[in-house]
Amino acid sequence: MNPVTRPIRTYPLTAFTILACLFGWVLFIASALGADVSPDGMPLGPIIAAAIVAVSMGRPEVKAWGRQLVTLRTSPGWYVLAGVAPAALMIAAVLVNSAFGAPLPSPTQLAAWTDLPGNFVAILIFIGIGEEAGWMAFAASRPLSRHTFTRC
Repeated sequence: MNPVTRPIRTYPLTAFTILACLFGWVLFIASALGADVSPDGMPLGPIIAAAIVAVSMGRPEVKAWGRQLVTLRTSPGWYVLAGVAPAALMIAAVLVNSAFGAPLPSPTQLAAWTDLPGNFVAILIFIGIGEEAGWMAFAASRPLSRHTFTRC
């Protein structure tokens, strides 16, 4: 066994956690070491760490992780609700504010709302998929395959 992959195969969850934190906080670490970068979180760190650990563990682990990524855990209606709910809540908040006397948004303010779908997709990909594919599909599935939740 390769000396680089041996600790990853022996302690995959520990290796994932260390790599996810390292990749996620790399800009903070670089800034603390004196690099001229703006410290900010890297939401793709967990998915990169999961890919490294899964590849290090072999083809069956990569396939198992891939199955976790594409498995829908609830009905499609809940996914539609998750996509529609933020816009509905925003519209409701504007209407409630208007009912209490606040002016409705001006056309100039509404023009900026065309950026919302692009921002939503970017946030979904970078934060939603980057974080969830690592922490939930890879890391959480390991202990949950051996242990179950019990009621207290």
